[in-house]
Amino acid sequence: MPELVVENRGKIHVLLLAGEILLGGKQNRVLREDILLPPLSGPRPIGVYCVEQGRWNEGRKEFESKGSFAQPGLRSKLMERVGQQQVWDSVAKAAREAAPAAASPTQSYQAIYDDGKVQAHLAEVERAASLRPLPGAHGAAVFVGPTISGLDLFHAPELFTREWPKLLRAHALEAYRKALAPDVSEAALRTQVQSLLAQASRAEGSLR
Repeated sequence: MPELVVENRGKIHVLLLAGEILLGGKQNRVLREDILLPPLSGPRPIGVYCVEQGRWNEGRKEFESKGSFAQPGLRSKLMERVGQQQVWDSVAKAAREAAPAAASPTQSYQAIYDDGKVQAHLAEVERAASLRPLPGAHGAAVFVGPTISGLDLFHAPELFTREWPKLLRAHALEAYRKALAPDVSEAALRTQVQSLLAQASRAEGSLR
């Protein structure tokens, strides 16, 4: 099912980000697009992909979020609007790389986050990195060694501060079990970020 229906019954705007993992229904899903819901939005369709290939039974009708977020390798596929099979392939690749203690019988992406060793790694990263961004920061560029993992940029610093913990965990999952280069030039990394920001400034968004 490529769409779910979402409704904001509150009195403030609600931002949903592409990559948010939703648990429940007949299969766990992941949001494939960013969407800003206005107050009292009424029912709105939102695009999703399945990230639990081996289940098709309704454990519960509603969906919930546990704060899990698609790691950059998977998230990039969502943003490219690839076919469902390519998303399943990315989930399988992520599971192989993370090598959880027990394979998920339903090929659930969430099972990677639930693995004990992965959770220990994420906790270690959270202790080493600041979960509270610098005052006034609008986003962050994250590198795994010399390779950029992702760049997230928000309109308001408060919004970035709210979303950063789950984004950091997603980047940490991407880096799990990867060998890191010992010496990385910070100047070279800054140049990459400046180039990406220049490209982003020329990009056009879409509204629906």
